[in-house]
This record gives sequence, structure tokens and C-alpha cells, in this order.
Amino acid sequence: MNTDQLKSKDSIVRFLRNDRLVVGLFFVGAVVLAFISVMIINRGVFTYMLDDPYIHLAVAEELALHGNYGVNPGESSAPCSSPLWPFLLVPFARLPCFELAPFFLSMAAGLATALLALGRIRRWFPPDANPLGPAGIAIVFLLTTNIIGLVFTGMEHSLQVLLAVLVIEGMLRLAEGAQPAGWVELAVVVGPWVRYENLALTLPYLALLFLTGKRWRALALGAACLSGLVAFSAYLVSLGLSPVPASIQAKSSFTDQNILYAVMKNVKVSVAQGRGTLVAILVALLIGIALAWKRGGVWRLTACLMACAGVLHLAAGAYGWVNRYEIYILAGLIWGFAGTGAAFLQSVDIRPGPRFAWAVLPIVPVIGLPYFQGLAVLPLACNNIYEQHYQMHRFVVDFWQEPVAVNDLGYVTFENPRYVLDLWGLASIEALKARLKGEPVVWMSDLTQRHQVRLAMVYSPWFQNRPPGWERVAVLRLSRKLITPAWNEVTFYATDAEYSSDIRDAVSRFRNSLPEGVVVEDVTDPGRR
Repeated sequence: MNTDQLKSKDSIVRFLRNDRLVVGLFFVGAVVLAFISVMIINRGVFTYMLDDPYIHLAVAEELALHGNYGVNPGESSAPCSSPLWPFLLVPFARLPCFELAPFFLSMAAGLATALLALGRIRRWFPPDANPLGPAGIAIVFLLTTNIIGLVFTGMEHSLQVLLAVLVIEGMLRLAEGAQPAGWVELAVVVGPWVRYENLALTLPYLALLFLTGKRWRALALGAACLSGLVAFSAYLVSLGLSPVPASIQAKSSFTDQNILYAVMKNVKVSVAQGRGTLVAILVALLIGIALAWKRGGVWRLTACLMACAGVLHLAAGAYGWVNRYEIYILAGLIWGFAGTGAAFLQSVDIRPGPRFAWAVLPIVPVIGLPYFQGLAVLPLACNNIYEQHYQMHRFVVDFWQEPVAVNDLGYVTFENPRYVLDLWGLASIEALKARLKGEPVVWMSDLTQRHQVRLAMVYSPWFQNRPPGWERVAVLRLSRKLITPAWNEVTFYATDAEYSSDIRDAVSRFRNSLPEGVVVEDVTDPGRR
């Protein structure tokens, strides 16, 4: 072997022994590869796999340009579930390619989560162990908890998961007798500001602090967290809005019904489907560790409180919606189970070691199967948004250039200076109340007339009852398999028959600009509803 070959071999060995570099390059490489796949299938246009991130982008854009919290100039609304995420996007609103800001922020959060996982996993291996062992387990954790896929949702969930595992890591360090880093306490406070669900982790952490004698610290952190949530609600009220974002009111099972009934219903729904069952299993495993730990002291308490976090999610949490709602609690419980399990083995004179780490591999397919499937169709999911919501955006901005009504708020509002009426109600409290109460469809006519809306682009099955004057004009259909949108076609309605010809003319011009494979068809029978 010559000198050049030896140097090359040494470089490879040094690379493989740098576990941080291995994990980091795997994560970044996987994200970049998926990004390139999206750009190819979308003919050079990047879109997220959901329409929802464009709501946050539109709100951040409105805040940056007009100082208004909402999606329409001069009209306040609260369509975002996250109190903090739109404000984090505001500093980037005036930059080129602003729509990529959520992508890079999510990518940074995902990378931080990967490296944090590696740091915890290293503790299970002896100092002289092959670094590929911890790196391999960290990569398995990334795949099992959908950290890569979350980047392409363009939402706050990547940051939510990072904050969740930081809180669990803080609980483990408290149990070890160490003082958690400042980042942990920041995660405890800020986590619920990013997603309200993170209260399921913040509350157990505060309880652990309080019950281990750090009462004033627990009260101070709790007060800081609560003050942020109260301040946001007060801000919404000052704008004439409900203290709870409209997006939560539209989706939550806890509005307008008995709380106890809602909790029981949510638990039933949780245990009836796979992800909820997995959360329940992890809760049971944590409780089992606590019961088996005869002299665990603070460790028993820690395991029980981690289990309480899972119980809180079973009682009030959600699942699915493109594999994102439950990830924070699954990642946290897996992290907590692994940490407390390793400590328990050490308490009975069994060093966890590599065997403990690799023993969990058989359950990886069970935990991660939905997320592996999601990664496999990720480019197609993004292409759905390109073919539907991006094309709707183009039609409204470049061809219609008038106010419009929609039921799926997102890309149509982003970088669109004209009024967008949200018939589903995330950006219109009047529409939300009318829809939830099941009021007669006259409210749709009233709102469209008030805002001078001549065109509505909606999913027909969502509005089985429509105003009698509405006339079907055209249909925009997906050319590929439906993955993430709620429906595979969007129907264009004239809110009055006299507007049909203008809409048809705009559709005709729009049709000539569509990429190959994307179609918008005239309705052959205009009178059909």
C-alpha cells in the first residue's frame, strides 16, 4: 500500500471515529437528498408537504410589513396554533427566499436534536468503544422519531421536539444529581410557547424540581412560562380576538363541551389507534421501572413524572396530521425510558453497554414504520402542494387579482396583497362561529358580499350546503396520488352567476401557463352544483 493510499485510509478512519460528524452528515445528507427530490418532481419549485406552513409565513409577512397579526391587511386574526413560531419568522420576512426560513430553522433544530441524542447515547458505551456504535443508535433515533420528515412540514414541530427532549434530558440530569444547563430551563419555559402541548413536559419537570426541594426555582420557571402564555392571550384579546387561537378552536375537542367528557373521549381515541397505544406502552414501561426500583429515590420519582407526561398527552393530545402531532411526546418518552432504564440497570450492577443499546433495534420497525412510509412518499406529498395550493396561489395572484374565498388557508394568502376570506374560519372568527354552530348558509353569502368576493375555491365535500346562487365554473385536479391535501380536487365557484364569464376567462389564461401534468378543467354543465 503506497503513501497516498495510507493517507486516504487514515482519513476514512478519522472520519468514522468522529461520531458527531457521522451523525451530522447523515442528517444533513438525508435532508438535502429529500430537498433535491422535491425540486426535481416540482420542476425547480420547492414546496412543503403541507399548506399550513404558509399560514405562518403569511402572518409573519403581515407582521413585518404592516405590524398586524393576521393574514389580511387591517384585519386581525389568529390562524396559527403556535404563539411563538410566526414571530420567529418575522426577522426573515424581508429576505429573498423567505419561504425557506422555516426549512432552515427546522433543519437546525433537527441537527441539534441529533447531536443531543448522540451525547446521551455515548454514556451507554465505554470510552474505548467504536464511535460508530453511538452514531448508529443516534441515527436510528432520528429515523424512528421522524426528525428528518418534520423538516419538510415547514412547521414548528422540529423545534418542539428539540425542546421536548431538552426537558427530558434535564429531568435525567436532575435525577443524576447534576444541575441542568440553562438551555434546559429555557426549553421548560419556552416549550409551551412554541406548542401548547409541551405543557405535558413542562409541568412534570416543574413538579420534579418542586418535589426535590428546588421549590422557588420551580415557581419562578412556572411563573415565567405562564406569563408568556397569558401575555399572548392578552395580546389576542387586545386585538378583539378570542384568547385562544382560532386554529385550536377549530380542531380541539375541548371547546364547548364538558372537560371530563372530552378527556375520556380523547383517551379512548388515543388507545384505539397505533400511536396512542405506543404512548400508553411507554407510560407502562416507565411505571414498571419505577416499581422495580426498590431504592431508587429521585429516580423512581423521575420515571413516574415522565409517565405523567405521557398520560397528559393521552388525555389531551392529538395524533397524525402528517406524522407530526405525537412526535414530541414519543421522542420524549423514548428518551426518558432509555435514560431511566440505563440508570436502573446500573443500580443493579449491570452496565448498559452496547448490548443494551442494540437490544432496542427489534422494536424500531414497530415504532418507526409510519415515519419510514412518510419519508418514502415525501417528494410526492410536496408535489401535491405544488400541484394544488401553489397553483391556486399563482391563479389568484397572477390571473384573478381580486379578493377570493377559500377553505384551506395557506399558500393563497402568502405573498398575496389582496383579501382572502377563510370560509373554514381560521382567519375569520365570524366564519368559524357560523360553521361550528351549523348556521344556515346565508352567512357565506353575507361574508362574500361584504368583502366583494366573486370567486370561491373550495373542497366541495367540505361544503355540502352552499348558497343557491353559487355556480360551479372549473375544477383543479391533482395528477398524482393524494398524500397530504384534504381532497384531490378544488372547485372554483362563482358566488353569483354573473361572475362566471370573468372567472372562465381567467381560468383559460391560467390553463396555458400550467406545468405539464397539472390540469384545470371547465365544468361542462355550469348549472351542476
